[in-house]
Amino acid sequence: MKLTAQSGWRFALMLFLFVPGAWGHVRQPEETMKASTQGRYRILPMLSLLVCGGWACAHPPGQQQSTQQPSAQPTSAQQPLAQSASTQQPSAQPTSAQQTFSPPTSNERAQEVLRAARTALGGEEKLRSVRSLSLAGEMRRETQPGNTQSGEIKLEFLLPNKFLRTETLSLFAGAEISFLTCLNGHEAWEDSRASGGSANMNIMRPPQARRSKDQQEELLKKNRAEFTRNLLALLLTPPSSLQLQFASAGEAQAQDGRVDVLDVTGPDGFTARLFFDQKTHLPVMMNYRGVVFRVTINRGVRASSKEEAEKLGEAARQKSTDASANASRQETEIQMRFSDYRAVEGILLPRHITRAVDGKAIEEWNLKTIKVNPALKPQSFRK
Repeated sequence: MKLTAQSGWRFALMLFLFVPGAWGHVRQPEETMKASTQGRYRILPMLSLLVCGGWACAHPPGQQQSTQQPSAQPTSAQQPLAQSASTQQPSAQPTSAQQTFSPPTSNERAQEVLRAARTALGGEEKLRSVRSLSLAGEMRRETQPGNTQSGEIKLEFLLPNKFLRTETLSLFAGAEISFLTCLNGHEAWEDSRASGGSANMNIMRPPQARRSKDQQEELLKKNRAEFTRNLLALLLTPPSSLQLQFASAGEAQAQDGRVDVLDVTGPDGFTARLFFDQKTHLPVMMNYRGVVFRVTINRGVRASSKEEAEKLGEAARQKSTDASANASRQETEIQMRFSDYRAVEGILLPRHITRAVDGKAIEEWNLKTIKVNPALKPQSFRK
């Protein structure tokens, strides 16, 4: 029992009244025995004072009032209950754990893959510093089913919108034929040039002047798509004017391991699918739909007169024009594969490129000379 300042006086008064009376009762036994009745009544007030003093000490003033008015602050026993109740009400703001495990969107994942791939190639700063690019080397291609020809290939890029592809095939009797495919801004053209040898050849390829407006628009679309595909595969940083969109298509199992897959879309119905090695982050393959053009060469076709030669030439041109017009209905899935990456001016570029249809290679490039930012002239892209 804890004594307070307010209850101490009661205890002192009790001792003052009770102790002298009790002591007197002990020292005078005879008188007490004689007047037992008076002694009995004499000690009762003292006992009453003792009981009252004990009650006063056990119930000091103000305790009953504090008991009836509980504190506004929760006690230690009440606090866990309050916290438990608060945890039952979900917060309107997501927690950091919820934000960490939120799956990335398709576009966000695509940008992550692109950043890793550009870093692997040499970094975005170096890639965006490229203003021109030239690649040249040996080529082996299938001109007809079961017939392959070797030659040279050269790709030239002058950003933002110029591209020239030159293929030179070695034919019979020392003859060579070059095929040129060009994109010059908003213009496109194709040409073929024969040189060397003594063979009499008719090259079945329509001349530029004989293309209709629709065919010319189709050629522009085709050449722009080839420019975009090659530049995208080599540098992964096409000009912003191409307005390409990237989306993640998940992962896949390739011959050499797991790959990240991105779908690419752009104007004029441009589509492609890129595959990136998950270990090196380098591009290893691109799939797209296109037309595999085959070159037809007639050997030993001779005309007895100038008029007959013109008729034969006109028939050949018409046949080639019809084949070109029907080419869009003969599109197939083409796979381009990239390997043997080597550094040129701090940028990794593939030295070996193949094109395949249904898993069968139809074209192979072994690039020997690669130049970053060569001095290309705009007039080189004019016909």
